[in-house]
Amino acid sequence: MDELNAQVRAITAGRVMHVLLAGEIDVSEADHIRGVLQELIAASPPEVLAVNLRAVAFFGASGLTCLLEVRQQVRRGGGTVLITDSSRCVNRLIRMCGLAEHLGLDNELTGPPQGVRHAQYN
Repeated sequence: MDELNAQVRAITAGRVMHVLLAGEIDVSEADHIRGVLQELIAASPPEVLAVNLRAVAFFGASGLTCLLEVRQQVRRGGGTVLITDSSRCVNRLIRMCGLAEHLGLDNELTGPPQGVRHAQYN
């Protein structure tokens, strides 16, 4: 199996799931990331999925598709997705595609609150 160039870290506090994605999110990584996030969301559907993409070095169309599919899953459960921070490459692609508002890119949500109940690192 090839070594992955992306990482997913998630912390759930109350009904907010904070997710940190790091590395290169390209066609070879998107399926892995999608699977991890879909499992986490299915296990504990969040009201808010707060995604931090600050440590993403590359973000291609497959990464954006992955994010939109995860957003769809969260919305089906009655939740919302917010991007809490993003790197320049993520910000540029999302804005070029006209998706900043749909992904909550301009909304602010601070980091995980105190009293974190569950943490899972993948």
